[in-house]
Amino acid sequence: MWRSRRASPVQARSLASLPSTSCIRRRERRGLCSQNGPSVKWAYNTGTGRVVTSPVLSGNGSQIAYVETASGGATLHILKWKPGTTAAVQGTLNVPATPDTTLNAGQAWNTTNCPAANSCVVNIAFSGATPDTNSSPFYNYATDELYIGDDSGNVHKFTGAFSGTPAEAGAPWPVATGNKNTLSSPVFDSVTSKVFVGDSGGFLYSISSTGTVITSNRVAFRSGFVDGPIVDSAAGMIYIFGSATTNSTNTNAGVWQFSTGFAAGGSGSSTTLGSAFPRQAPLSLAVRLTTFTSPRPIRPVPREISTSAGILAGMPRCIESRSPPT
Repeated sequence: MWRSRRASPVQARSLASLPSTSCIRRRERRGLCSQNGPSVKWAYNTGTGRVVTSPVLSGNGSQIAYVETASGGATLHILKWKPGTTAAVQGTLNVPATPDTTLNAGQAWNTTNCPAANSCVVNIAFSGATPDTNSSPFYNYATDELYIGDDSGNVHKFTGAFSGTPAEAGAPWPVATGNKNTLSSPVFDSVTSKVFVGDSGGFLYSISSTGTVITSNRVAFRSGFVDGPIVDSAAGMIYIFGSATTNSTNTNAGVWQFSTGFAAGGSGSSTTLGSAFPRQAPLSLAVRLTTFTSPRPIRPVPREISTSAGILAGMPRCIESRSPPT
């Protein structure tokens, strides 16, 4: 089961600075490292824009890819941080470091271009100079490729991300979905070799490896699809959560199920999830098809949605109601 997701607004930083913590936090005020919360291991400033979506790690955990967005468009950054076992390796939150080495276009990841002891970064501007405020990178670990959407309805593909020569792929990429809406995070399905992505207009798209786009019927309203879809490759099913099932005042948020081979104009099947969201769609969790049905800072209400023979069945059941930690 594969999915990608966006960052919470509270996780976004005003500058394209990226910190790392050396300890993780278990409870509200008690960490795992005999201290009150995490400590910063490294921090880098790689641009003047904002990072408002989630990053993705390489397979060996030594590199990270993330998107900076600014008025002049989005930029993909791929960073290898400075190796080290000390508590603080390079940079702080208040004074982030500049990476030791910047790879130029056409340079591959190797110890000649990026010495083993250095921190290194690759910066690739999105073609079309379009911003990206909602779509996090989806990484295909088998092929070393990244897929990212933008705010103008285009899906970009980047090759050689962590182990080759990083570059944006050419024709048929970037692929235009046609509606010029803000895209959610995409998901690549290795079984069908298709990319699935939703948008702020409430459409779901299927994109083939040759750039053929199949567009669903408009099924979600208000803010449409904000979070990326969940793809169950084994069952051949897609699940995607949307902010409203109709455009009327009194409506519900919903979750839709589509086949990975859905036809153009298809509407899938759906079930409602409670109150609609004027600003933000519910965020989906893959394990139990659970969604928080209230945007922050209101207390979230997780709900479990049942399926029968792989098909959505019945109304969602409230499984827990708990205030988030402070």
